[in-house]
Amino acid sequence: MFRDIIKKGVIKIDGSEKRLIAHKDKNKTEYLNEHNKKTKKIFKYLIETENVYKTLFKAISNDYNLNYTENEFKNLLLEMAEYHDIGKLNPKFQKETIKNPEFKNYKTPNLALTSEHSEIGSLFFSARLMEKNAEKKPPILVLPYIIKGHHTRVRSIYESSLGIANTLKKKKTATGYLREIIPEENKLIDRYLQEVMDTYGNRELRSQVKEDSSALSFFYNYIYSTLIRADSIATNYAYSEINEINQELPKYIRRITPELIKKIEEGYKKKQTEYEGKIEETPLNKYRNEMQKKAFKSLDKGLKKGNSVFYLQMPTGGGKTHTAIGLTIKLLKETKANRVIYNLPYISLLEQNHQYFQEITGLDQKQLRSIHSLSDVPTNEKEEMEKIIFYDDFFEYPMICTTMVSFFNSIIKFNKYQKYRFGALSNSIIILDEIQTLPVEYWPEFNYLLNEMAEKLNSYILIMSATVPELYNLKHTKSMAPEFKKDCHHLIKNPEKYYAKFKRNKIKNKKFEEIQIDKNGFEKLSKSVIDKYLKEIEEHGNNGLVVVNTIQTSKNLYEQLQNDLKKIETPTSCLLLNSTILTSQKKEILNKIQSNNKENILLISTQTIEAGLDVSFDFVIRDFAILESIEQVRGRCNRNKEKPSGNVYLLKNIKNQTEAKYIYPKWRLKETEKILKQTNFSYNHKDIKKYYKNTINTINQEISKETKLTSAKNNRNWNKIKFEEKNSPKNKNKDVFHIDIIEENQNTYDFYIETEIKKEAFTEKELEYIQNKLKIPIKNQVNGSEIIEKYIEKIKKQKENYTEKKILKKQFKSIINKFTVSAAIPNIETEINQTLKKIGPYHKIPKHLIGEETHHLYSKTKGLNKKYFSKTDEPENKII
Repeated sequence: MFRDIIKKGVIKIDGSEKRLIAHKDKNKTEYLNEHNKKTKKIFKYLIETENVYKTLFKAISNDYNLNYTENEFKNLLLEMAEYHDIGKLNPKFQKETIKNPEFKNYKTPNLALTSEHSEIGSLFFSARLMEKNAEKKPPILVLPYIIKGHHTRVRSIYESSLGIANTLKKKKTATGYLREIIPEENKLIDRYLQEVMDTYGNRELRSQVKEDSSALSFFYNYIYSTLIRADSIATNYAYSEINEINQELPKYIRRITPELIKKIEEGYKKKQTEYEGKIEETPLNKYRNEMQKKAFKSLDKGLKKGNSVFYLQMPTGGGKTHTAIGLTIKLLKETKANRVIYNLPYISLLEQNHQYFQEITGLDQKQLRSIHSLSDVPTNEKEEMEKIIFYDDFFEYPMICTTMVSFFNSIIKFNKYQKYRFGALSNSIIILDEIQTLPVEYWPEFNYLLNEMAEKLNSYILIMSATVPELYNLKHTKSMAPEFKKDCHHLIKNPEKYYAKFKRNKIKNKKFEEIQIDKNGFEKLSKSVIDKYLKEIEEHGNNGLVVVNTIQTSKNLYEQLQNDLKKIETPTSCLLLNSTILTSQKKEILNKIQSNNKENILLISTQTIEAGLDVSFDFVIRDFAILESIEQVRGRCNRNKEKPSGNVYLLKNIKNQTEAKYIYPKWRLKETEKILKQTNFSYNHKDIKKYYKNTINTINQEISKETKLTSAKNNRNWNKIKFEEKNSPKNKNKDVFHIDIIEENQNTYDFYIETEIKKEAFTEKELEYIQNKLKIPIKNQVNGSEIIEKYIEKIKKQKENYTEKKILKKQFKSIINKFTVSAAIPNIETEINQTLKKIGPYHKIPKHLIGEETHHLYSKTKGLNKKYFSKTDEPENKII
């Protein structure tokens, strides 16, 4: 079926053959049969080189008792790749979308004929499966759905029967017309069309899908990812001869070679020798070395037992990152894994650790890449930039540092762009640092998916933190579904010993200091902070950290302290850090703290300071929060043990109720308070484990009762390919697989701040681009007004060219993001749209609304002014 269309790229219509075009650009043309061959060739190369296909085939073959050899089934997949664009035979697509000159005078009928081709292709390939008498089992029957979604998103097999199958037979419909224009295939289509409708329309496919095995879902996601990658690479070579692709293909799977392993190991050993030379400098070095050796031995045992998911618990300052690099080298040498993907929750932490990885490994940007929303493009050459954008989209580097959001979204979200990266996760060592920052309500699903991914994609996962929740104890549902319970392998069996040795601070108070927020509330809070600060100064401390729960409280306290600190004799630099402060300002603040020796500093911050940042304070004051947040902030106090012990103070800001209750789940605060009271505010590592155990019990016994979609049901939906049909907050209440790393929030806004930023905040390539390409002169600062004007001007010029528009956005992205902040603010959409001009995704805050007064919307030192919007006075309308 469709032999001439697939092999020759022609269709017989109106009494003559017309060549079908896949891509056209000015005077360049690629015919459909050429694109088919290229896509098939690249698809074959990807699945054979990555080699994860064998593991997946074995798993689905066992699950569904397939009567295919591995090679026979692979040939079926290759035919799917060849058929993926068969729907481009659609005359409307050829005439209107692709502008095929051979269809210029062709008259399409007066029907609701669309230019759609993916859905048509899925139907025709399903008919081809019937023609081949392929087994009617889920691993085969899901393949047309991969074609159906290859331009949009991974499709749920529960959306409907195969789209146009029920209407294709009716000659009066637009889709029925498509059948009529291919008379040689008409009889064949008619012969198999009823079989297609019977197969997909009577739920035969859905009823066969196993809900207790993840194999088919991982196979489905992987093959989808491989097809869209192959299609994208083939499109890059649309106007090249197919023979040229043979030499180019190795560029598209960039993995760690034996030579790179040797280079990484040499850098690591050099650093290790340096550490060992300092072993006597502090008792802590002895314990760092001891923990590392234990982790190495335990990894050996785990690998021999067949483990592929490992937990590393080490106290803050224990050398976790360095140990992880050593463990990674061992895994690279002793397994077939050949890529490293290191994940952290926040970009600020990521950049810090990326620099450390670079220092240790000596790898360049082509070998070790930091990929996140603010990543710059280290070139202004168009061809090189295209490659970098492509490699970033596909995670195609030997070693990657990225965010938890980027990593997990490639698994749990289903847009085409996110699935580009799914195949890159195969044969990889995946390091998840600070895992406790993941949303607690989805811990069971994370645990299940990570373990299944390691098994199905031939990968190894290292989960690590100073406070690791024991995800494997989660039972997933009130019905305690045992099939989803996963064990793990701890690399340090008894970490309590080391937590005691690394204890560097203590909580001073034995109960919460409660501070009522009323008209004079911030005066009381300010007084409490200053009292503690002066006491610490007397005890030879010179910098302190105060962490509160909301941006508005941080601003109010900062403003109050600015006034009150003037009344004391001690000169003090009071600084503010929250998520609406520009990145460049944040870096200046952190650099000032890190390099400070003599100046008295008081930093007011929100949770943005918590995890992993390498800054140390003599004392810390923390508003009530969940235990892991308290513990993370404690990690900033006397971090490097500059003195015998630092002091931590806990308080409660109260306005109607404890402010923490506006931010954190009440049941988790309750568990925290229980642990603090039981330990007289002197909890240790065992108590943290107890807290997590209580948290897990609550999830298992209580939270699952309140949740419409239990975690077991969620996991089953993953297994059954019952995916969300589009990204939406409403999916949380639907019976589809759904997880959010960051809660999908319709009230989140990106603000472009029309200000000036010091040129030191920009890379050399960014400055070169601004001066030479944008023609914007730079003295000491970069003018945000001129940047946004140039962005608007250039975007308008690139409207018709998708590739050039994408390059332009990438060039601008890292520059524009330096002027951008985000915030979730409910109930202000109308006011924002009336007040601020919208440019793409950004709401522009103009110069006249930037300043330090109450009538200004934005302050460079204090961030976004919530009070500017009249409807946001209540605490629940918080900016976090």
